[in-house]
Amino acid sequence: MHVLSRNGGLGGLVDALAKLATSRRKAQMSISLGGLALFFDDYSNTVVLGNTMQKLSDKWRMSREKLAYIVDSTTAPVAGLALLSTWIAMEVALLGDEAKSLGIELSGYAIFIEMLPMRFYCIGTLIFLFINAGVGRDFGAMYKAESRALVEGKLHGDDSEPLGIQSSERMEPDPSTPRRWYNGLIPIACVIVGIVFGLLLLGRFRIMADGGVFSFGSFTDWRQAFGMAVGGHSGASPVLFFASVFGSLVAFGLSIGQKLLTVRQTFQAFVSGMPTMWMAVFILLMTWSMQKICQNLGTAEYLIDLLGDEMPIWTLPLLPFIVASMMSFAIGSSWGAMGILIPIILPLSYSMGAYQSGSEVIFLLTAAAIMDGAIFGDHCSPISDTTVLTSISTGCDHIAHVKTQLPYAIVTMALSGIFGYLSVGGGMPIWLFYLLFPAVAAGILLLFGRRIPEPIN
Repeated sequence: MHVLSRNGGLGGLVDALAKLATSRRKAQMSISLGGLALFFDDYSNTVVLGNTMQKLSDKWRMSREKLAYIVDSTTAPVAGLALLSTWIAMEVALLGDEAKSLGIELSGYAIFIEMLPMRFYCIGTLIFLFINAGVGRDFGAMYKAESRALVEGKLHGDDSEPLGIQSSERMEPDPSTPRRWYNGLIPIACVIVGIVFGLLLLGRFRIMADGGVFSFGSFTDWRQAFGMAVGGHSGASPVLFFASVFGSLVAFGLSIGQKLLTVRQTFQAFVSGMPTMWMAVFILLMTWSMQKICQNLGTAEYLIDLLGDEMPIWTLPLLPFIVASMMSFAIGSSWGAMGILIPIILPLSYSMGAYQSGSEVIFLLTAAAIMDGAIFGDHCSPISDTTVLTSISTGCDHIAHVKTQLPYAIVTMALSGIFGYLSVGGGMPIWLFYLLFPAVAAGILLLFGRRIPEPIN
């Protein structure tokens, strides 16, 4: 990002996007749509979108807290819904194992497809995000952050400690450097393409190493490969690393080849970004350590025992949604919460008659509630790695990001629980959720939210 800034590429890319994002609202919409496009992996979404969109958000005096909220709301919620992502194989495997053990004649992928319209929290998060951008109103800590940014021109709070790469004079291009948008877009596109095909090839290698077969013409094999890519000890880290190296080399080539920067200037720009990351790396390491501590202390099992396992049929699937939300928020891991709860809650719901003729929807709702509750914690827990990575990639103070995002996530969680898991479980048609949720969400923003005041200058 330092190199792309120094060679004028990011500035040119922002200028090109500014032709479409002609207002603050349209800028927020553009960033949100960018998050939907990067659906294949939550880490990639966070890192690429957060770093790329900083200049666009700064142009419209958008607080870093709002940028972090937009980026974070299109990470796990989007990856958890995508038909092809690094999440899908894990979700399908968990569902498939339980379906087989319970004697249900549906594959894990078939269950995943059937419950997609019932992923109320993930879908509700995206609906709330776009309504928030459309009405231009905020409340609570987010309103204060946005007012500070727009009125006072302060993208960060006075006492904030932003993570990640921060803007500085040495990042800005010389006035004589041409601002060519493709010098920013091409390296970023190389990173994205490198991640997609890197995940595919790494997953294919791991499938073949396990004695399986792979066909590039099979969507099922692609889905399995993406899931296998995040398995193993190192997960998809090698892909993310080499894709970023590939993008950096392309940025070097464009900068030096067009004589926008000398070889020395290019290396100086690249190296100058490294010291800004030490605090972010430290916090991320501490986050992973905290997750392990919570898991080893049995935090998840404690939460299950606290709420009890005697759940009346009418409470399904609302209670699993609450349990999964609390658990994932406490341990900072959505996958950990899913892996613990699905083998416990789904057999329990099945034994209570949730999959009997005429009540299959309760079983599907319960499965969706577990996954969505787990994503709630991944979305906004202060010890979630994606939450930390969002703060890093957007250059936002981590605690400020959590404090401003949490009220919006809680509102979305409450509306999803009431109009989704509780009401639909009680017999309300699913389609009615898609009318009630946007209407109430818009009403809350219009009633409790306030328009950001116009800037002083």
